[in-house]
Amino acid sequence: MRDSTETNAAGAEARGQRATEVAATDEAWRAFIVHTQGCSACRSTGLDCEPAAELKRIWRASKETAA
Repeated sequence: MRDSTETNAAGAEARGQRATEVAATDEAWRAFIVHTQGCSACRSTGLDCEPAAELKRIWRASKETAA
């Protein structure tokens, strides 16, 4: 049976991992938004260009990992 120190350490580690995953998801979304705001192809067509589509794919994968 774990003592309270081991339990607290495990909980802190899990919270730290979750915070890292959430930060990665936020960073991926931010990269997508910044790209689409500055990309003339994305802005003029309203569609994602290839780099934007890749950034969105990375964001979705990051979001699934964080879930």
